[in-house]
Amino acid sequence: MSYLHTITDTSGVAIGQHLNNLRALYMRDNYRLTNQSIDAITASCTKLNQLTLWGCIKLKHLVFTASQTTSATTSSNSETMLLPEPSLPAAALQTHQLSSSVTCKLVALNLWGCYNLRDDLAVALGNMRNLRSLIVSECHKLTDQFAVSLCRTWVARE
Repeated sequence: MSYLHTITDTSGVAIGQHLNNLRALYMRDNYRLTNQSIDAITASCTKLNQLTLWGCIKLKHLVFTASQTTSATTSSNSETMLLPEPSLPAAALQTHQLSSSVTCKLVALNLWGCYNLRDDLAVALGNMRNLRSLIVSECHKLTDQFAVSLCRTWVARE
């Protein structure tokens, strides 16, 4: 599903609701899709191995969850990996807890050109044990802090 400049969140939510067995989803330059679509897809399409959101410029966070939540923090018993909204203070990110029971099947994640994602993206990616390919080129708001946080999280889990 690429280069569909007229596609909206109606279609994105429908994908999440009806195509739960997707293993790969390639979405490039669908400028109108927002987190409403992507959250529905990542919540319901739990068998995804490959996800490409190249150029989804309205994407502001990532959520990988078995049951969608609107909370910016999670308890250790929940099955949620949530990226807090960028407006949260750094202290909130430090206390953010991720469930060890989450099993995200993503092996490849391409976020090329999702330039509204911020450094706290590392929180959402922290427990993704199967992730082998991550592309964040042209994500202009990511800094060294993103790479350092992600590396520390991945080294600590091993």
